[in-house]
Amino acid sequence: MVSSTSGKLTACCALAELYSHYLSEASWAGARIVMRQTTSHSEKLFDLLVATFSSAADPAKLADLQQLKKKSGVSDEDWDAVLAYAAQVRPRSSLCASLLETARR
Repeated sequence: MVSSTSGKLTACCALAELYSHYLSEASWAGARIVMRQTTSHSEKLFDLLVATFSSAADPAKLADLQQLKKKSGVSDEDWDAVLAYAAQVRPRSSLCASLLETARR
């Protein structure tokens, strides 16, 4: 009986992994759709930031931020400002859209 339960658990985990994968894919695509609908440049800006902070060896991974900062030669204060800006690009593009929509009404 334990093997039967174990098999069900394995099947459930596999199904949960598939669900998680497709939910992630849909979220990524949906975010890009929202960006395109928000402003004409938001998706390009997002792509620039993703390329900037992605690892050259594996674009699916985050770059070594300390090494990137060192290569850039910017001050600690400027680096912190860049990171703060990058972290706000996506959420603020949606905020701008909602503010514009409210202003149009």
